Amino acid sequence: MAIVFELWAECHAEDDRDALVEHVDGWEIVLATSGRTVRWDARPEPEPEFALTATAAGLSTQGVRTLDDAVEATECGLRIYHRLLTAPDFRFVRAYWDAGTLHSDELHEYVDYEPLGERPRLSLSCVVEDALFRELGEPWSFEPFRDGYWWVRYRGETYRPLGSNDRPGLGELEQELFPRRLTWRA
Repeated sequence: MAIVFELWAECHAEDDRDALVEHVDGWEIVLATSGRTVRWDARPEPEPEFALTATAAGLSTQGVRTLDDAVEATECGLRIYHRLLTAPDFRFVRAYWDAGTLHSDELHEYVDYEPLGERPRLSLSCVVEDALFRELGEPWSFEPFRDGYWWVRYRGETYRPLGSNDRPGLGELEQELFPRRLTWRA
């Protein structure tokens, strides 16, 4: 099963979605961090209506398995969000590994409510239009992205050396120090 770095976007109309597909599809970048070329391939999605996915072909298809995977995906994330500054209108956008698993109608489930009287917080990196920002309760974690849009600033991808492909010795050390034991409970 592939785990791909992608852009998930939702729009209000077919024309907006098609314009966003055109804005992203075929866009190539040479990564400053590695010199590799990454090509964004965008396509409309059948559901929800007016959604699209753009995948970053050239990156890992297994998520973050090495430090380089995290660095390259982070650069792609920065660059795709920057490209959105000049993109056609959209409702919701998120760049992440398998980003399409989270749709805008599920965002309210990720809103954290602080103590009574405080504004809510959303910790997921994404960009939302002004109307969706208001629907979510104007979370304090958002800041202006471009005119009519708000975002939770992109923080990059996370590398975890335990279980990674480039540091197998750490996984072996973990198993030696903390052996996994199967326990059965009835």
